[in-house]
Amino acid sequence: MCSTFSRTIAVVDDDKDFLEEIPELLGFWGYKAFLFSDPVEAIRFFAHSTCDALITDVEMPLMNGYQVAHEFLERCRSDKIIFISGNFDANFSVEFGGADHYLQLQKPIDLNKLHEKLDDLLSTARE
Repeated sequence: MCSTFSRTIAVVDDDKDFLEEIPELLGFWGYKAFLFSDPVEAIRFFAHSTCDALITDVEMPLMNGYQVAHEFLERCRSDKIIFISGNFDANFSVEFGGADHYLQLQKPIDLNKLHEKLDDLLSTARE
C-alpha cells in the first residue's frame, strides 16, 4: 500500500494515550507523524531530520515544550508550532517569542480544532 503525505509533523508529549491516538488522525488528515514521549529524543531527531511543524506539550519532565520548540526552530528551520497544555500561564507570549506562527490549544484537545489549526498553520507555508 502506498501512502502520500503532504507534510510531516513532530509530536512531543509525555501523555502516552495522546501519542497512541494522534498518528492515525494525522495520517487520515494527510500528515505523517513522528512521535516522541521523551523531549530529548525529539531533539536528537531534529539534529538529522526535518519536519514541517511541531505539536508539543508545554509541561513535561526533563525539558519543557518551550525548550523543545526553540530547538525545533533552530534545527528544523520551521516556525509552525502548536503548543498544547492543561494550563497556559500569562507568561506564554513572553517565554516563547521565537516563532511568528505558533498557536496554543488547551487540553483536553478538541481534535476538530487541532485539524483546523494545523491546516491553517501549514497553509501559510505553501504560499
